[in-house]
Amino acid sequence: MSATRIRGACPTLAVPMATGDGLLARLHAPTNGLAPTALAGLAEAVQAHGNGIVEVTARGSLQIRGLSDESASRLAKAVDGLNIEVRTGVPVDAPPLAGLDPHEIADPHPLARTIRQGIVKIGLEGRLAPKVTVIVDGGGALHLADVAADLRLMAENRDSRIVWNLALAGSAADAAGIAALADNDTPTAVLRLLEAIAARGRTARARDLDGPATEAALRGLPVAPFRRSQANRAPRPVGLHPLANGGAALGVGLAYGQAAATDLRALAQTASALGIESVRSAPGRAMLFLCPRADIAKYLKDASKDIGFIVDSNDRRLSITACAGAPACRSAHLATKPLAARLLADAPQLFDGSMRLHLSGCSKRCAAPQNADVTLIGGEDAPVIETQDGERRELTGKVAEDAILAVFRRAATDYTDQRNPRQSAVAALKRAALGNASDDDERPIGPYVHQEGK
Repeated sequence: MSATRIRGACPTLAVPMATGDGLLARLHAPTNGLAPTALAGLAEAVQAHGNGIVEVTARGSLQIRGLSDESASRLAKAVDGLNIEVRTGVPVDAPPLAGLDPHEIADPHPLARTIRQGIVKIGLEGRLAPKVTVIVDGGGALHLADVAADLRLMAENRDSRIVWNLALAGSAADAAGIAALADNDTPTAVLRLLEAIAARGRTARARDLDGPATEAALRGLPVAPFRRSQANRAPRPVGLHPLANGGAALGVGLAYGQAAATDLRALAQTASALGIESVRSAPGRAMLFLCPRADIAKYLKDASKDIGFIVDSNDRRLSITACAGAPACRSAHLATKPLAARLLADAPQLFDGSMRLHLSGCSKRCAAPQNADVTLIGGEDAPVIETQDGERRELTGKVAEDAILAVFRRAATDYTDQRNPRQSAVAALKRAALGNASDDDERPIGPYVHQEGK
């Protein structure tokens, strides 16, 4: 475990990344998921070698913190012993229920597999920036419209045939549309575009491609006009989802993206005893248990709730996302997870599903979802509250750390005031923050366009 750790690279089991509480390793689970017995074994390994916490990231990867060089090596050996086929190389992601979602337009797995094989065949793995990603989205209930990617493909049924709409650099709403292609031509276009990115250097991303490069990638291929999908707001994986094979998937949420390894082990063992064969992690910080029958899914739902997992898509905890925070991250100025719990206890009215809050320990906004309405950012002198409208972020003002709870309580009271039934949670929070700002922060600073993490 002495490999060079590069800032900004994606941490893996082989090359973990240094954080405030030790090393962090990330595991991209197999496309078809983990057996519950393997998940239970992984939880045991995390308890033995990490800090006893398992995280699911915004993109659906599993994450382990609190490792040392020695314990990271032991964890990697334990994972090998569980016969977990860890995905490596350039991420080519599909929705978590791909191939099983009765609402999807097309199964994206065959196309994604062809693209992965092509990447390996032409030697692109070591030439691309670590965070270059491809999304192949067949549509369906648990689509990936809100997940950003360098290259994204969205299935469409056009004139009784499947075409793939190809776009660059972003989510389904803001990625630059290129063209629509048939199944057989899509891998060629994708691989040409990835080669064009690689030709621009080890740090290049899809946003660095110009018009001539994209035109060259499509040259000689039959293309149709790009059509942007009208995907709804980001789906919540938590809850019960019918499967095309007659079974049901139970989406279980992890509060603020993390769970005690002992709790995850107990849940996995229960799933195994019920005859469940596969568990898939999902964007939205959740895990999907693929149940052979709906009654089994409902039984597991009750068991999950008893353990402490989120099983209701209306659970208020789903309105808040949070980074690792202090003391886990040495860059953080806020203890984000305890703060999230206090906010829910002190101002529950704000978290009715209409406002999405992100708690960021510092200005880097790690783990921030693209669609957060409000972001509370820890700073050296005082936390800052930002609100967002589309791509534009407005800095509302600084709030003393010991006044945060009071600001949220005041906003909750304002939000539920019957004299102003049209009041939004975001507007109430902005007003409460401004009322608590210092003399230098009496008015919003901005608006400005936020460019980080695009």
